[in-house]
Amino acid sequence: MNKAKIQSSGNIANPGCFATAIQLALLPLAKAGLLNEIYTTGITGSTGAGQSLSTTTHFSWRANNIQAYKTLTHQHLNEVNQSLHQLQKSFLIRHLIKMDH
Repeated sequence: MNKAKIQSSGNIANPGCFATAIQLALLPLAKAGLLNEIYTTGITGSTGAGQSLSTTTHFSWRANNIQAYKTLTHQHLNEVNQSLHQLQKSFLIRHLIKMDH
């Protein structure tokens, strides 16, 4: 995807987020025009990305728990949407729900 642009670029960004994994998994489906509704779940062992110290950032809590992170409002949803839409014009993430509880 974007091979010609990448080959002629001086700088290339490579995100290290779950957005990359989601795109790599879904791009072949988008290319084949098979996307409709998408539901994904990504789980990591432990990360401190963008987090300050709290009771849930320590190994003793994380060893036996799973915590949702920016569910339905993740900052990379637009990036995922853009790349999938490039290959399947009929696909767009229709709406993003922000939960305010």
